[in-house]
Amino acid sequence: MNARSPVALIFLAVASVGIVACAPIDSPQQPSAQVLSQLEVARTHAGLRPVSPDWEVEAIGNSTVRWFYPRESGRDVAKVAMYNNNGPICEEDYYYTGRTFPAPDGDGDTPPEQLTVHYDYKTHLCSVEPITDDPTVQAMVSKQLFHYGLPLNQAMPVAQAIMRKWGTNGPAPLKQSPP
Repeated sequence: MNARSPVALIFLAVASVGIVACAPIDSPQQPSAQVLSQLEVARTHAGLRPVSPDWEVEAIGNSTVRWFYPRESGRDVAKVAMYNNNGPICEEDYYYTGRTFPAPDGDGDTPPEQLTVHYDYKTHLCSVEPITDDPTVQAMVSKQLFHYGLPLNQAMPVAQAIMRKWGTNGPAPLKQSPP
C-alpha cells in the first residue's frame, strides 16, 4: 500500500457522501381529490374562506397543501392547510394590503403588510395575526386572540375590522358558526 491510498480512500468516502447527499429527495405527493374534497367540506362547515378556482395548488411534504394567488398578483400564498389520515388539522388564510413597511429590527427588510387568520379544526379556535407597523391595528388584536385563539365567531369580526381599516377586502362575514 502506498502513501496515497489513505488520501484516495478519504476522497472516495467524501465523494460517496456527496453523491448520496445530492440525491433527489422524494417530491411531495399532490393531495388526492378526496383530501381536497375533505378540506373543502370542513372549510365550508367552519365558515372559512373557500379556495378560489384561479389559485394555484402546491403540496408541501405529504400532509400540507398551499394555494397561491394567481401569478399576476405576485404569487403570494393565499391559504395553507395541514391534514392527516383523520382529516384536516388546521388552516391559514393570508390577506395582503399591497403595502410594505420597514422591519422593526432595522435590517432593511420591508415585509408585506398582511393579516393571517389561523383556524384549528380540533379546538375550533381561530387566531389572528396582523403583520403591520400600524399600532392601532396591533391594538385591535388581544394577546388571547393572537397567541391562543378565540372561537371563530369572536375572531372573525376582529379580522374583518382590520381589513376594513386597511380598506381591503378580507374575510367574508360568517355564514354559520362551527359546532
